[in-house]
Amino acid sequence: MISQNELLAIKQQVGLDFIPTQYQRALEILAADGPITVEALSVELNTSLEYSRLVMHRLKRIGVVCVVHWKRTGANGMPTKVWGFGNKDVRQPSKLTPAERSARSRMKKKVLEGSVRLGIWGI
Repeated sequence: MISQNELLAIKQQVGLDFIPTQYQRALEILAADGPITVEALSVELNTSLEYSRLVMHRLKRIGVVCVVHWKRTGANGMPTKVWGFGNKDVRQPSKLTPAERSARSRMKKKVLEGSVRLGIWGI
């Protein structure tokens, strides 16, 4: 949990008298769990993805958080932002090359074939 002194330091740093409750909760979650994606933050805050994204972008605008690294997710390997404390964003990774996409597909196929081959009875 973020202490009152740390919250006061953030308020003084950005020149705000008041930080909304959802922003404070987002900062507390970041302090407790470390870097987090918007999807995980929306679950923790019990809000929509869009609102969680808005909170993180507003905290970025005042200079408290930034993108600390990118994580590839989903079937197509699209990069997802992982937010943390800081003020300088990490560059977005380049797109997957056709060879990298093929390698991902072959790896997934091997995993699926292995589970299908064993089947329910392990035959």
